[in-house]
Amino acid sequence: MTFDATWINRCVEGCAQSHQLLLSIVDSLSNDGCRGPSLLDGWSRGHVLTHLARNAERHVHLFECAARGEVGNQYPGGMTQRNADIESGALRDVAEIVADLRQHVWGLEAQWAHATSDAWQGSARRPGGQVVPVSDLVFLRWREVAIHIVDLDLGVGPESWSDFYVTHELQRQEQAHLKNGITVDPASNSLEAAHRLAWMMRRSHVESMGLGPGFQV
Repeated sequence: MTFDATWINRCVEGCAQSHQLLLSIVDSLSNDGCRGPSLLDGWSRGHVLTHLARNAERHVHLFECAARGEVGNQYPGGMTQRNADIESGALRDVAEIVADLRQHVWGLEAQWAHATSDAWQGSARRPGGQVVPVSDLVFLRWREVAIHIVDLDLGVGPESWSDFYVTHELQRQEQAHLKNGITVDPASNSLEAAHRLAWMMRRSHVESMGLGPGFQV
């Protein structure tokens, strides 16, 4: 597997910027605000932030496995473990939730900084069972952060997404829709790129088209 340092550099830079945006908007969050609803059905903001902390923690685990020459499982207990971890952490005090998030964001970025070439060229198993290159994990983390910042419903929308992220995510979404035989309304091509992506990922409602047809993160 080819080690594409340029791709990794761009993804690390973009995801780190999204991490900083995330931490800046939750620093002043109150307990009531944290327990308020996100844009995801059944999830409070505390659920979203706990998920982002656990996701970062489990990405560190995948890198550690790859450094040993192993294909790690992101959640060894599958989606049951993932969901239980989120539920058990979502009702904590906001200060604890944010501190947890910050710790694991910084821990993940440190892992990126110290990962060896062998680790970057390894593989990892995602929650759904699919095996992906470790070199793709930074983009997948970036996706989680970018999309869930919007889901927090704290005044940050798709306009916060960088052109680089939007361009590459649109390509991925279009390929996934094509692979799964999902038809995308051609009228969506008239939307500005970030809002077309938000629509495709069911984060935006367009009156003439409703919600997009695709995949949620």
